[in-house]
Amino acid sequence: MKLMCPATRLSIGFFASILVIFGLFGGASAQRRGSSSKKPVAKKTVAKAKDARKGSRKEKATAKVKDTRRDSKKDSKKEKATARDRRDNKKDTKSKAELRRIEAERRREEAIRRAAALAEQRRREEAARIARERKLAFERGLRTTTVENISKDNTDGEDLRVRQAAVDALGSRAGTVVVMEAQTGKVVTIVNQDWAIRNGFKPCSTIKLVTGVAGLNENAIDGEGNVSNVRMKLDDAIAFSNNAYFQRVGSNLGGSKMTSYARTLGLGEPTGINAD
Repeated sequence: MKLMCPATRLSIGFFASILVIFGLFGGASAQRRGSSSKKPVAKKTVAKAKDARKGSRKEKATAKVKDTRRDSKKDSKKEKATARDRRDNKKDTKSKAELRRIEAERRREEAIRRAAALAEQRRREEAARIARERKLAFERGLRTTTVENISKDNTDGEDLRVRQAAVDALGSRAGTVVVMEAQTGKVVTIVNQDWAIRNGFKPCSTIKLVTGVAGLNENAIDGEGNVSNVRMKLDDAIAFSNNAYFQRVGSNLGGSKMTSYARTLGLGEPTGINAD
């Protein structure tokens, strides 16, 4: 190993010290430069951050304003829709109320009509019932009278077997029976003689035969049995005892001719039989 002289070691130490000092100084300078270079960057970053925060706040504020406006518009639309719905509801309510009123009026009128129809039906039924009762009472009275009259009949000279057959044929009905020999006109029996030869009655449908004869003779009925303004012919009119047909003939003939033909056929004249 080669040894150095003291002067050489001193020089090396001196230079080393100087280098250390320069190194420290350079490091401090670099550190200052570094710190000085970093400070502007930090300021810029802070400024940018501030600007960013300001921008963010503005954006948030703007967004909030927009949201508020949107919310306001939505609220306004909702209010308008609500108001429209209220108006529509009022209209619907009025329409429904009017419909209910109309329906109630219709039901009331229908109830009145039904009540009137029911009352009319009851009135008719009651009138029909009364008419039936009157008819039955009248028929009962006639039957009672018939039975009483038959018990008083004078049977002298009558064929009793024929009389009994006539009484059986009359049955429970009210009326009178006259049996005659068609060839001679001899009276065989008279059941209920009061009604047959003593009391007067309306001729009713028996007068239709007189009317038919008069109509044929006076040409009110043509050879085919037709009458003006009447569809039915004479044969059917007699078979069905049609009132309208014979009323037309009688009206065309007049009362005096009808009476004349009735007397010609023996109505209203003495019968000539040997009875009181």
